[in-house]
Amino acid sequence: MLLGDHAVVHNRPCLVTAVDQRMKLKIELLDTPELQLDAPDVKITGYKKSLKDLGNGEIPKGAKFVEIAVKNFLKKYKLKGGLRIETKSAFSSTVGFGSSSASTVCTVKALSELSGNKLDNKELFKLAYKSVIDIQGVGSGFDIAAGIYGGILYFIGGGKVITPIIVSNFPLIVGYSGSKADTPTLVKMVGAKLKTYPKVYPVLFDVSTTIVEIGRKALQE
Repeated sequence: MLLGDHAVVHNRPCLVTAVDQRMKLKIELLDTPELQLDAPDVKITGYKKSLKDLGNGEIPKGAKFVEIAVKNFLKKYKLKGGLRIETKSAFSSTVGFGSSSASTVCTVKALSELSGNKLDNKELFKLAYKSVIDIQGVGSGFDIAAGIYGGILYFIGGGKVITPIIVSNFPLIVGYSGSKADTPTLVKMVGAKLKTYPKVYPVLFDVSTTIVEIGRKALQE
């Protein structure tokens, strides 16, 4: 997120960029109707679950986004047999770099290719965003959009607007504070503040919008 954080949850625009750190996912069909998942970066090894039970019972934190993405995909599209999935990330899940969204996007994209449905970017966004909302209950989807489209984006919550901004060179240094914030907790906190101060927070969101528009113009120039 470059500009517009939190305001984007309240129907304002933001600027978001993808970075050159990637997550890779390997997927293959199984004869047995089950999901097998290995995601060692988030301490998930040898995880198995029947396809008919996806989304039910206790799901380990590291498996949630892949499992729910598979469940939502299979609700809409058919596959013969089960799935074996492996993920490997070039970045740690502890630094707040959108690893949950990256794994969700990877899963939906891989299933799209494997099933032969070849979903376009809008369809990929819709399925991946639904999966994140099913788990977190809140969120704008900006990190889902970054994972699908890449580059720098002008984005309005829920994917209402996803506009690439073409910039030939954008040097960026990302610093890590040492602790990762929990997105749903902070989003709900801002939502509570909005209810407490209903005249103040919309003004702050409007100021954020002005800053985003200035930033967008500066990037385009």
